[in-house]
Amino acid sequence: NRVTNVLRSTTGIESANDNDLTIYAYLYPSDAYASKIKYYMKDEAGKKVLAADVVPMTANPPTGVPDESKKKTITILHSLAVPPNGRLFTYLNAGNGIVSAPVSDTSIVKSIKLSLGMNIDGTTVQNMDVLVIIRNRKNNL
Repeated sequence: NRVTNVLRSTTGIESANDNDLTIYAYLYPSDAYASKIKYYMKDEAGKKVLAADVVPMTANPPTGVPDESKKKTITILHSLAVPPNGRLFTYLNAGNGIVSAPVSDTSIVKSIKLSLGMNIDGTTVQNMDVLVIIRNRKNNL
């Protein structure tokens, strides 16, 4: 749920690939400025995890810059299983058409589908897809 709230608050997309996504978004509703957040899959202690690198901005983009001295890495989900479709992120345009990754024109991305698989007991995998409409990119307002 936390990841979907952050994705929904995206103000800009820096890069969009199948298994990593770098955005500018508000990590917490109380944040004065957006942060640069990179979601990605990594190996940790022999298991796959969903992680996020969070770098606060000095001001909102485009005037602010990431303050790399305050970068922190957060583990979002332990025991991540590779999703059945092989990718964490699927990008959709305004007509709900799939935009192939890596996305060259990130301005056309209106929603993001997050596909997660979680190892429950080492053998059982629970899969889940969540579709997030980026609040700042709605075209029906």
